[in-house]
Amino acid sequence: MEKNGNETSENQLSLVDRILIAQKAVGVIKKDGQNSFQHYSFQSEGAIKDAVKPALIKAGLVIKFSYEIVNQYDRTTGKGGNNHFVDLMGTFTVTDGHDEMTFTIPGSGQDTGEKAMVKASTSAQKYFYKQMFNITDTEDSDPDANDSSASNGPITKTKQYIRPSAILDHATVKEVKTLIMQQFNKMPDVNKNGEPKPKTVTELAEIWVGLANAKFGSKATSVETLTPNAAAGIKSLLEKEVKKLAGVANENQRQA
Repeated sequence: MEKNGNETSENQLSLVDRILIAQKAVGVIKKDGQNSFQHYSFQSEGAIKDAVKPALIKAGLVIKFSYEIVNQYDRTTGKGGNNHFVDLMGTFTVTDGHDEMTFTIPGSGQDTGEKAMVKASTSAQKYFYKQMFNITDTEDSDPDANDSSASNGPITKTKQYIRPSAILDHATVKEVKTLIMQQFNKMPDVNKNGEPKPKTVTELAEIWVGLANAKFGSKATSVETLTPNAAAGIKSLLEKEVKKLAGVANENQRQA
């Protein structure tokens, strides 16, 4: 049986081409959720999944998930209740049935009941979707996208999609995230300057990405999108920080 031109063309698409098709199909997702306690809006898990599912079908992609718990603990609330915390590492494999790409994303969740694990996996999955498919909540999320020019009027930049081929290799990403996880596990609840520990591993990772952007000229939105130079820089800083925290812990044990 002869294949028509459309079938042949579709079969010649690379995995990167298919991911780009999915990125474009997902498009803009408006913030439909509201956190009434901290007063901010967000893109809900449901809205993101509703946009991603048809995009994956259109592009001929499947995503396989697996999660590994790296830390879990309990803390007593101010009212005497119990909060259960779970930190995990999510592994996400994107495949078209022939080739595949694998990414790792940390996730954290807390709950007074039994849903901490579910919340942690949901946070990892949601963050993966947002980075993998370049999800924004506006037509142009770049704050410099609309530049008012006296001579030519408004200049609008077109939205650019991140090519997965520019993402760091899996081994480097895993090394950096493992160091961030180690630092988080060794950090005291409050440091010597009175500053509280980040609430989640994801929050700590975002702090390091921000540092990489400021210190090494990167423009990353996640560990995966760091430049090799920035990744090497924060990896070195993380190693020193983890070593220092380990030394403090050993000293405290000796004094005890």
